Amino acid sequence: RAEAEFQKLQQSGKSFDPNSCKTAHLIEELQIHHIELRLQNEELINTQNSLEKTRDRYRDLYDNAPIGYVSLDKRGKITEANLRLATMLNTTTKEMKTRPFSDYVSPKDQDNLFIVMRKVLTEKGKNEAALRLSKDNEEEIWVKSEWLYREYNKSCLRLTMSDITEFKRLEAKLAIAERLAGVGLLAAGLAHEINNPLTYVMSSLELLEEDFLGLAEKQGNDSRNNDLNEMLSSIGTALVGVKRIRDIVSNLRVFSYVDRDITEPQCL
Repeated sequence: RAEAEFQKLQQSGKSFDPNSCKTAHLIEELQIHHIELRLQNEELINTQNSLEKTRDRYRDLYDNAPIGYVSLDKRGKITEANLRLATMLNTTTKEMKTRPFSDYVSPKDQDNLFIVMRKVLTEKGKNEAALRLSKDNEEEIWVKSEWLYREYNKSCLRLTMSDITEFKRLEAKLAIAERLAGVGLLAAGLAHEINNPLTYVMSSLELLEEDFLGLAEKQGNDSRNNDLNEMLSSIGTALVGVKRIRDIVSNLRVFSYVDRDITEPQCL
């Protein structure tokens, strides 16, 4: 207001008297106005600096979070990604913004990606899925992806990515161990079922061998002794085969840990 009145005074062509009361009042108001503008400018600068610090703090939290963040548009194109996800994929955030998210998903999980994305877009809700992501060096990592529908600017999908590669490796090892345990139980059952009748057969052959040996000693050089020797030879061959089966059964028992003592630490 003071500036407007001062300009009117100049345009009226009247002589400017710096000593007049009205002029002094205008100058005072201009000085006050100048001070107010300077204070407001300082306040705006402080507010801007505070906002920049807050932005930098949240940006640092976003980029260096322990999980990956990525935002997609309705076509699945990446609009924003944090540094953590770029590091997981051996790339940069700048390069990721120029590509669709499907470029980083393994061909084995493309169908799964399409199903989850369509469901979240249709229901405008949230979902989760385990996906395999491909790095630039063609190495794959497993991630647990959590999807959330949120419209903001060009983005409408928010995703978090947690690396579960080590968990998947342990899961695969556990599955192999469970299969081996099943084979071990099967081997133990077979060993038990074979070992019992095998014992009867071996005992009977050994007794039969003893009887024929005694009979051969009594007959001496009798011509029938040749037949007994052939029978003894057959019994010996049968015993060798039975003992071989016994060794196989013994190996099965070792493989199945049936006779092995297992010690485990106990809390006292």
